[in-house]
Amino acid sequence: MEKALYKWFLKTRERNFPVTGLMIQEKAKLLHSQYKESPSVNASSGWMQKYKKRFGIRFLTISGEKLSSEPELVGPFKRTLRLKINQLQLTKEQIYNADETGLYWKLLPGKTYVAREEKTAPGRKTEKQRVTFRACTNAVTEFLQSQNLPVKAMLLLDNAASHPPAEQLRSDDGSIFTVYMPPNVTPLIQPMDQNAIRLTKLFYRKNLLSQIIGTNQDIGDALKHISLKDAILNLALAWRNLRPKVIEKCWHNLLSPLADEVDDEEDNIPLSVLRSRIRNEDIDTVRSEIITLLQTSIIQKYSILPYSTY
Repeated sequence: MEKALYKWFLKTRERNFPVTGLMIQEKAKLLHSQYKESPSVNASSGWMQKYKKRFGIRFLTISGEKLSSEPELVGPFKRTLRLKINQLQLTKEQIYNADETGLYWKLLPGKTYVAREEKTAPGRKTEKQRVTFRACTNAVTEFLQSQNLPVKAMLLLDNAASHPPAEQLRSDDGSIFTVYMPPNVTPLIQPMDQNAIRLTKLFYRKNLLSQIIGTNQDIGDALKHISLKDAILNLALAWRNLRPKVIEKCWHNLLSPLADEVDDEEDNIPLSVLRSRIRNEDIDTVRSEIITLLQTSIIQKYSILPYSTY
């Protein structure tokens, strides 16, 4: 099976198709089911590492790009946003973000494993079929009605030129409205850009590659049979693979307090509240909190490593 797999790998690379670890693992399972060899092969990550060493397979990168951003705009916007949220008494279920992105639904990976003899990884003409999809969710992925909340919501959008004015994106009674983020902060705080879109595309690519390898056809021929319907189904499946906890983390950079806000909150705790906590709470809990506060103060004063590294 492994020899047949390597033969398939070389033939695929000769035609300059990219080959990922997932593709090799899926092909290994398919070939093993055909050869019915013993012992069984589950094509795990450990098996993959050993297989690469045995056959001298390496991984090469093709390209990448980094977006510009303006961190100084983040703080003022977060303060303004938090003030508006507090004034309107919005919960996390009532705060949404949406962002659209392009998806080349037949595009193969930009990285590939190569044989020992290959010095470079020449590419092929890429597929240009493109669709646009919009990712949208609130901060906790719970619907308003399921939480018995009023139909009141804020939609956060980036300031793309294609978006209409905020006045046009609001309900007649104003209970559902839009807030635009400042320019060049999308990579820093826009929730859908904090992994939601990236992971959706990653899951989509895995679904696509699994579908291609599972046909037992040449990659080029398999791609020709992938339809737009297949792309929509794979995309829907990819979005459902996003766990609620992952989506909640995507909102952390936008909704988390700023450093000076955390300090203000700690400084403004009334003495009576502290006395009540000492009287009513377990002494071990209070002692743990005091130690944490002292360590945090030392860390901030001397700028040493974070407490989590101790």
